[in-house]
Amino acid sequence: MARILGIEIPNEKRIEASLPYMFGIGR
Repeated sequence: MARILGIEIPNEKRIEASLPYMFGIGR
């Protein structure tokens, strides 16, 4: 389970979908 922006996402597919969103904010 990974926590993204304080949101717990147990679904790996959601993590993959959130990766570009995270990198977009990181940069």
